[in-house]
Amino acid sequence: MSKQRTPSSIVVRYDTEQKMLVCNAVAEAEVRPLCEGKLDIPVLLEEFDFNIDDEFARRFGAAILSLLAEYKPELKQFILVTPAP
Repeated sequence: MSKQRTPSSIVVRYDTEQKMLVCNAVAEAEVRPLCEGKLDIPVLLEEFDFNIDDEFARRFGAAILSLLAEYKPELKQFILVTPAP
């Protein structure tokens, strides 16, 4: 029997002291108020024909890491992803 899960968001952060990425599943009801008035970067799946494939995942992951590194510059030295043309 599978466990019933509440709708959640994933929070990705970088722990500078332990030099590790941390992902947390957080209930959407808790995240939504924290996101109000903050930068939104929508990714419209329709623009990708609703295909979340390997290339989409690579580009999405690279974008998330690059954005995180803008706020945590010490992470930049570890990101070796080639920017998309």
